[in-house]
Amino acid sequence: MNTIKRLAGILWLLIGAAAGYYLLINQAIPKFGTGKPEDLIPAGIYTFILCPLIVGSLATFGIYALKGEYDSKE
Repeated sequence: MNTIKRLAGILWLLIGAAAGYYLLINQAIPKFGTGKPEDLIPAGIYTFILCPLIVGSLATFGIYALKGEYDSKE
């Protein structure tokens, strides 16, 4: 079971990287490109608030899983 938890850590790291890529490439950059004020606010929120929050939390969870913090002590 501990091996599965450590492999899940790799999965969480990959999901975090994919989420950050998607959020920046498909959501934020196109909105920055329009130049409209109603698009700049969501683009800033995606870039400076949501992306670090999502990627950082998923990466932290994945790193802890890889280090064995969630292993059973049996």
